[in-house]
Amino acid sequence: LGSAPRPHKQPPELSRLRAMKRAAMWMLGFRQEPSQQDLLATEQEADAEDVLGRLCKDRIAVTAALVDLPGIVDAGTRRHQAKRLLQRVSGMQLTNRDITWIRALELCVQQRSAEDSEELARLMSQKEQWDFLAKRFARLNVEAVLHELDVEALEALLSATKRELGTCAEQPEETTSAPAHKRRRLSVEPGGSSAIVVACPDAQERSDKPCKRHICQVAEMLADKLAREVDGERSSRALISLRDLLVELQQLCKGTYKASIYLSRLARLVQSDYARLNLLIWAEQLEVSVLQGLIDECSGYVAGVDLDDILEGRAVLDAATVACDFSQGLADMAAVLGDRCVAAGDLAEAAGAFRRAHQLHPGHPSARGALLDVLLAQHSEGNANLEEMLELLALEERWQTLVELYSSLGAVARHALPFWNVGRLQSLADALKEGGQHVEAARAEACLAGLHEKANRLDLAYAHYRKAFMVNPGDETGEAGMCRLAISAGRVQDAAAELLLK
Repeated sequence: LGSAPRPHKQPPELSRLRAMKRAAMWMLGFRQEPSQQDLLATEQEADAEDVLGRLCKDRIAVTAALVDLPGIVDAGTRRHQAKRLLQRVSGMQLTNRDITWIRALELCVQQRSAEDSEELARLMSQKEQWDFLAKRFARLNVEAVLHELDVEALEALLSATKRELGTCAEQPEETTSAPAHKRRRLSVEPGGSSAIVVACPDAQERSDKPCKRHICQVAEMLADKLAREVDGERSSRALISLRDLLVELQQLCKGTYKASIYLSRLARLVQSDYARLNLLIWAEQLEVSVLQGLIDECSGYVAGVDLDDILEGRAVLDAATVACDFSQGLADMAAVLGDRCVAAGDLAEAAGAFRRAHQLHPGHPSARGALLDVLLAQHSEGNANLEEMLELLALEERWQTLVELYSSLGAVARHALPFWNVGRLQSLADALKEGGQHVEAARAEACLAGLHEKANRLDLAYAHYRKAFMVNPGDETGEAGMCRLAISAGRVQDAAAELLLK
């Protein structure tokens, strides 16, 4: 007895420390990772509960009444209820409706393969249980059966997936006393070691939640089927749905290479069916960033039709006509974009949009005037393009505004006046005289006289040199022009008298 080994006792301090460590780890959220069997049982329980609840709501199904029978309803778990129901209906003659429900229950309570998961997805799609599929999109591999669904089914599934994603986003995360970065789980390694393995919390639950990728998968399949309908039946409803869906896909994939792909598809759709899309109203509703990208994408199509190619026979005249009509619609969209940018206070983007509208359709009724208003607003802030503003003021014949701003446009105007035509110069000279700016009016009259002198209209040239001199006696150009043309115009005595008088 004296030689027998005694059992080893741990010191009480060590036992107490280990107990405190286990308690602290539990309080911090560390717990043992559930096994695969536990996870499978949890999934089967949730699936069976969901399918049984949907079965009970199906008033046409005969098996719905069997769920409340003794021996089934008093089962401990929903999974056991489903198994007892399957035993009860074994050998019964069932309708196709009930057969679908029973097969779905069988797949819920067994360990499923990939093929079984896809079969369950097909069965629930036949029952139009779209929220069921949305909740289990990844686990049931719903993507594999999307091509089997029609347009209406895909639209319903897309709406359910969006709702489920919004529900998950609105649900607050569970909080514990520990910070999020400290919430981990403990799991035991397969060999039975007591080593600590840190695992991400709720990884299994989070992996089956819907995400934007699932929405994109459903939307892409729906877009392909709508495109076939548009190409075939030319349905207006399919056209509008495809248009809105491509916009949604472009927004979902913003920042990725797919965004440009969807924008190109949208541009091609707009080019081919712009007459039925009511571009003007749509432009008022479309997001500004998408509208800007769409206008840029479509402008390349309009620029691709060259007039020289048409005249030389390398392009079809009908294509040019279509491009002209489309450019007008595109210019309307650009003008709407400019109005929306003005309302948002973004004058730089508004000016760019109105310029694009004017380039696409030079005769646009409002683009040029709206661009001028934006440039005037920028001028008040000190960052306008003066050359462009001067040109637009002349084109819009807003001479009074030009006279008011002439002091700030002096250098730009003096450089531009020699290239103006007779009508513009005459209107400017008259406006400057009315505004009391005699020096600038004389300069305009001298430029007008120079145009007539180059065209060998010497009488008119002398008359305008004389007006320049009379308006501003210190104008050397007018005085020199009178002296030079007095003989050829036959006005030597008049010129001498006026020059001496002044």
